[in-house]
Amino acid sequence: MLSWNVRGLNTPNKQKEVKLLCTNENICLVNLLETKVKTGNMEKVINNMFGGWKYITNLDHHYNGRVVVAWRPDYYQVKYISGTAQSITGLVTDVVLQKEFYITVVYAFNTREERRSLWQHLESMSGGIKQPWLVTGDFNSVLLADDRIGGNPVTICEVVDFQECIDTCELMELPCGGSRYTWNDNMVIIESFQRLTGLL
Repeated sequence: MLSWNVRGLNTPNKQKEVKLLCTNENICLVNLLETKVKTGNMEKVINNMFGGWKYITNLDHHYNGRVVVAWRPDYYQVKYISGTAQSITGLVTDVVLQKEFYITVVYAFNTREERRSLWQHLESMSGGIKQPWLVTGDFNSVLLADDRIGGNPVTICEVVDFQECIDTCELMELPCGGSRYTWNDNMVIIESFQRLTGLL
């Protein structure tokens, strides 16, 4: 599985880059963030990258193609559960193993005030999810002041909001390798959190 903030998918070169990475790494479930692909162009873009794959978007909740989940149906099935302007949640079935887990793919808004509805949405869902749950994406928030370099200074308020959401949802941060900071050679490393109940 791959989660990637691709910062726009309208150009053939970016589509080719995504397709090449997925082919080389044998990726069968991909979460693309900040695609900026509008409704009328989405199917063409997906087919250029992933012929024969299925996909879901949150375009019904935001005009700017913020989140796309695409998968190879011979490896995975994804049942759409809910969407917001900042997320998509689906129930994923591994076709071979016949195991299920929930996934929420996040591309959070930039301001603390706008993110509040995301935290509330995750918290409201968490009580109803009894299976393993992976929450992944670009949260546009940090847990520690050292997690950000440059940009706006980290405020205690944004840290508290994010941490309270993680605690309420009983999520734990997955370990991350590679670059200390998310932006590296124009590629963003995505944060992921999970709640385990037997899978993942």
